[in-house]
Amino acid sequence: MKTKLYFAALALPLAFGACTNDDFETVSPNQGADGELVEVGPGFAISASKGGNDAATRGQWIKTESGLNYAWWPNYVYDEKDGKYEAVRDEIGLCWVGQSVGTNVYTNYRFQHAGWLNEDETTAEIDACEPYEIENGYELKGELSWDQDKYNLLKDENSLKSTALDLLKGKYDTESNQYLATVGGTSRNLNSAFFRTPSETLFKGDYIAYLPFTPEMTEAGAVLAHSPKEVTVAYDEVGNDANKSLKFSHLGSEMFMYAYAPGLVGGTQASNFSFKHLSGLIQIKARGDFSYWKGGANANGNSGVTSVTIVDSEGKFITEVGLDASKIVAEGDGASTGSALYVPGTAKYTNMLTANIDNTNSNIPQGNNEELSIVIPALPTKTGALKVIIYNHDLKLSAVYDKEAIEVVPGRPVTIDLGNIDIKQFTEKIATTEKALYQMTNSQNGTAVTGDEIELLGDIELGTFDKDGWTMGRNVTIKGGKIIVPKNYKWNIGSSVTIDSDLEIENGGCCDDNGLLMIGKNRASLKVALNGTIDNYGDIQFLVASTATTDKKNVTTITGKLNNHETLVKETGETNYANITISPLTQVDLKGATVVNNGNIEIKAVGNNSSAEDGQLELDKDASITNNHNFANAGNVNSRGGKLQNEAEGWIIDRVSAQWGETQPVNNGGQYVCEVNGQTRLHYALNIQELTTRVRFISLDAQPSHGTGGATYDGKTYTKAPFDLTGVKKPNIDFEIGKVVAESGEAIRFFTNDVEKKGEDVEIGDLIITSGSLDIMNFTKYDATTKKYVNATLKVKDIIVDGEKAYNSKLTNNLIEVSGNVEVKNMAKGQKVTFGGIAVTNGVYALSEMRIGGNFTVGSTDKTEKAAVEFNNNNRTDMKGNFSLYKNASCDIKVATSTTIDNWAAEVWASAIAVNEGTWANSTRVKVGSHPLFK
Repeated sequence: MKTKLYFAALALPLAFGACTNDDFETVSPNQGADGELVEVGPGFAISASKGGNDAATRGQWIKTESGLNYAWWPNYVYDEKDGKYEAVRDEIGLCWVGQSVGTNVYTNYRFQHAGWLNEDETTAEIDACEPYEIENGYELKGELSWDQDKYNLLKDENSLKSTALDLLKGKYDTESNQYLATVGGTSRNLNSAFFRTPSETLFKGDYIAYLPFTPEMTEAGAVLAHSPKEVTVAYDEVGNDANKSLKFSHLGSEMFMYAYAPGLVGGTQASNFSFKHLSGLIQIKARGDFSYWKGGANANGNSGVTSVTIVDSEGKFITEVGLDASKIVAEGDGASTGSALYVPGTAKYTNMLTANIDNTNSNIPQGNNEELSIVIPALPTKTGALKVIIYNHDLKLSAVYDKEAIEVVPGRPVTIDLGNIDIKQFTEKIATTEKALYQMTNSQNGTAVTGDEIELLGDIELGTFDKDGWTMGRNVTIKGGKIIVPKNYKWNIGSSVTIDSDLEIENGGCCDDNGLLMIGKNRASLKVALNGTIDNYGDIQFLVASTATTDKKNVTTITGKLNNHETLVKETGETNYANITISPLTQVDLKGATVVNNGNIEIKAVGNNSSAEDGQLELDKDASITNNHNFANAGNVNSRGGKLQNEAEGWIIDRVSAQWGETQPVNNGGQYVCEVNGQTRLHYALNIQELTTRVRFISLDAQPSHGTGGATYDGKTYTKAPFDLTGVKKPNIDFEIGKVVAESGEAIRFFTNDVEKKGEDVEIGDLIITSGSLDIMNFTKYDATTKKYVNATLKVKDIIVDGEKAYNSKLTNNLIEVSGNVEVKNMAKGQKVTFGGIAVTNGVYALSEMRIGGNFTVGSTDKTEKAAVEFNNNNRTDMKGNFSLYKNASCDIKVATSTTIDNWAAEVWASAIAVNEGTWANSTRVKVGSHPLFK
């Protein structure tokens, strides 16, 4: 059989099989990626050794031998929900190099540690009759959370510290390069293991193997090597040499390793390969009387050293880098080549590495002049001058040591010796981790109080300390570095803090929530100063406690740059916009600040006619806001000589309650939307606010109940007067029917009452209906010749009805002229737009005419959208362009149904029917040609 498989720049599942099938072939868009598929059964195994033959490297490791790093060993992760430690097995990735090796690889598939091989064994032997059973090893079956009753691996699954791990009684044999332990009654080689995968197909050929597995590798490209910025050290010295190795257990899952695996084709004896270290080690050594911090100075008995951070002045620690597959293949059996494997331009850097000490049993060295030894993995690099920061028992004070540059090389330690350290050296308030920042900004015991200055030596990304977010509670000053609020995270500044550091709030992308920076939630009377650069890709909310009053509002001063970004979401092709909200009873002062808004900014009002309680934005003479997207003001904007400029892509939304004090905004080609809820506000939008480019009708709340209010119109009784458009001649101002909040069944209505006998038609820009309902009543004007009122013309550029909340609308003026196009699309089911006159005496419709200079479209190319139009009796519509009726759209051209009523059928003419996919009511279609009266 011939099976053609297609994959696009992506991780095609692979497995290694006992047989080949030439009938399988693939077609791939990636150059060099076409290959022959091999079919295997489920659960096939491969075997791999860890650590290679670099015995000389091992000899240089820390005095308490790090056997676990060379053994395949689970990483113990504490599950807060279950209150247990979960044993997470090692996982490796396999990447096919294609038919000819180059820089890139083309697949990425996960293999999981399934068991160990016997002593002196490096290759798994597979039972020919039971092809997925391993004859020369011990298989770990069951789930990731191991049960000691079944598999005799953990004595106490609830606590890592209290376990006596039987396998730690094993010993590393320097001659054979094996870490041996008795498992299941037989001596096993923990350096050699076998791995299983559920895949049943693979490409035949050569591979690059790596660990730990990286699920983010989903596209064809270089193998990505990763190294953590922060690790946790299980420091547990209890006097047993084997148990001392526990403090290095974090290295096994964090050190990046790789291997060249040529010609993996399977068989009864699984192919094997050996991993090499790419990561090296940075060892921090110090000596001192650690018992002083453990007990004597702290009644709680907490251990004295809780964290160690290394800061590189040149920021050259590497967190991610691409590896060239061709260089790994060419390396052969030689020594690791480290940074020579890097693909230029792919490295991502950080300026600091941190080791947190998990010493809940207080088992750090206690005697005088004991040695403290902490090991941090790192990818090969050359650093600049270093600072090493050691934190005390509660992370509120630190000691800082200046050290020379180092070079990290694969598989070997480089030592930074701090010498003797003393409690008197712990005087600095420096935060390098989120937990330290929390401790220093929330202390209540005197070590971090109002007025303290806290220095960040690098970037701190929140979210590792408290997954639900936390509130800064002390009045301090924070300097240096950057604080990053990640996606799915909320952080609240709940104190009168000065932050000179930069801030970054992350975007949620396609599938997550935005990062959220809250300033003042559940707090009042705060004075917050933000003096660094703020890059907002997510959400910033200026808030206040619900009990706050005008004399206890929260005030935030911003002096630096504030960039409110837009983000292109690669997965969907859509754009996400960052949001800034200034709530009632909060004030934001821009003092010399430069704001570039490519997202959304909104100033809210309290809604009680007191502008003193509204959200407030102040611009001093040196401040500026450049608006490239949405800036909505319902509160108070006072520009004391500062500049708010609306650019070509920008929209300023002037809400009904908005106040604009002192220097007014400048509109540089953008949209200035004036929202309207009554006749007086409409007069303001059209005649006073010179910046207006669009009038948005949002309700009739302020319309009086007079005039035609209370009258019956087309079968409905209305309680509010319609908007009077008498004298409106604004061809460059669009009318939009927006969010309508009015009486049930009430619609926005337009009419003219030409009592001043101006004799003018009504002329506007586009007529846009996005929400609510619109009724256009008869327009009249005064004819000076006949001295009578005659029909006036409503002149518009385009008519656009677009939105599921755009309800039934009636465009019923006697004469409508559209210079452009009419589009009706994306309406809710059962809603429609009616063109034509209203029913007058005895059910006879008034004569109406509509002339369209362009095309008329119902529906859209999005075939899921619904739209409907109808043309009333006694209506004549003539369009110079084409008529298009898309799928899920309908057109109802009313016919004359009675011989006793003087209603003739609507006449709709078009140059052509361009699209004919929808439904024609009564089977009546538009006429092709031009209406005889309008030729």
